[in-house]
Amino acid sequence: MTSTVPESVTITVSRTFDAAAADLFRLWTDPAKFAGWFGSVPERTTVDAKVGGDWNAVMIYEGNEMVFGGRFQEIDEPSRLVLTFGDDPSSEGSPLTVELAEAAGKTTLTVTQVGPLPEDQIEPATEGWNHFLEAMESQV
Repeated sequence: MTSTVPESVTITVSRTFDAAAADLFRLWTDPAKFAGWFGSVPERTTVDAKVGGDWNAVMIYEGNEMVFGGRFQEIDEPSRLVLTFGDDPSSEGSPLTVELAEAAGKTTLTVTQVGPLPEDQIEPATEGWNHFLEAMESQV
């Protein structure tokens, strides 16, 4: 069975953390913290958190090496990051927006990924982002 690829799909996931926005922001900009929730090999995770800076992470999953990466496009510390996200080094990846809204000592983190994605990969991608947000819980 082949899956059609819509021109653009939007995946949005959110979670409220008992943490400051600045602490959650660092999970995205500090390579060691990023590797901690992303599940990547720490010594093969790089994060150059500046506009135009690249990020790269290598994950080992079921014995297979998976390479992810992208580029930071916008940084508004501690409330917003815009970067690209992809698993194909030959493409620019999909736009990814991370928004952090802090109120009353809690922060809601919302991740929005936009781009082409085969229909049969929408649910696994959404589950993947929820898994990442769950992993962030143990990092703050």
